[in-house]
Amino acid sequence: MSIKILPVLLLLSLSLFGQEKKPYIIRGTVSDPINEDVTVYLEQMGLAITEGWPRIDSVKIKNGKFVFKGKIDHPDLYRLGIKGTNPKGTILIIEPGTIKVNFSRTNIDVSGGPIQEDFVKYVESSDHFGDNVVYFINKYIEQPVIRTFVFRFLKIPNLQHECMDTIYPKLSQEIKEKLEREKLEWDKRLKKVQEKQKLEEEKNTPEAVRTGKPYTDFKAESSDGSTLRLSEIRKGKRLVLLDFWASWCNPCMKEMPNIIQIYKDYKDKGLEVVGISLDRNKEAWTKAIEKNQMKWIQLITTKEPVNEDINELYHVKAIPYTILIDSSGTIVARKLRGEELRETVEKLLK
Repeated sequence: MSIKILPVLLLLSLSLFGQEKKPYIIRGTVSDPINEDVTVYLEQMGLAITEGWPRIDSVKIKNGKFVFKGKIDHPDLYRLGIKGTNPKGTILIIEPGTIKVNFSRTNIDVSGGPIQEDFVKYVESSDHFGDNVVYFINKYIEQPVIRTFVFRFLKIPNLQHECMDTIYPKLSQEIKEKLEREKLEWDKRLKKVQEKQKLEEEKNTPEAVRTGKPYTDFKAESSDGSTLRLSEIRKGKRLVLLDFWASWCNPCMKEMPNIIQIYKDYKDKGLEVVGISLDRNKEAWTKAIEKNQMKWIQLITTKEPVNEDINELYHVKAIPYTILIDSSGTIVARKLRGEELRETVEKLLK
């Protein structure tokens, strides 16, 4: 998720209440050849920034076209994507009226209402970006929903540092004091949301790959061209970290320095890291490995006979995604990042 979404969320929040639902239509075209019956999905973010992107609808591509129809009571932020394509999706603002989307081999073009046009302008222009965000926060901070957005963005992993460095120092002292006064209450609310998320995710995760269950073995192609099995990799290791990532995934690459440091600090204490890439372009995959000095075992999930669908095996729906497997072959943790991942690795290797 990009920090550049923030000013648009601030705009959206000004018109959240007291409006009747009005119809919208999303008309999409796919300019490059693509298999028929491929699914296009629509997911909503809105206020639930910390609660993921609930999928609200999906349709099949027919004759290179697709259509979504619905009603909304206020403009909101959504994600539109086509499974198995590159680029995979885009963020857009749904407003009453017609929105046009075109998927090409290298780009996704969206045109729609005035807020969508503002969104494109903010995303594509990096000039004075931080000042734009500060302007909206300073102007609308008295709106409770604005503070909701600010707090949630400041707490999102990997975005917090960028937010703090770019935006927070520019806020007025009065606003900083307002935010500080409410910080404890927001931390409590966020913790409850995160706990609810974990419970819901565990509930929706297949029994076979839940925490406390034995790992599922698989084989895949490694970066040196050989075929490796997880059961072979984990022999003699006290802990195995499966890191699902891709070269095109910005959050994955932001998290990579943390993975690199964890590997350096614990590889001699029984830790093995196994990178599992969702890249479809092997050249991009190998370049990312070399550029970032990712010296642990690297596997790829390309659709080749030698490889199994590891994402399906482990119910990986979004990346970055991590799984920890102990010496007994038990899944002991999932979906950890940042300091939480490091602390868990340290605890398990004591």
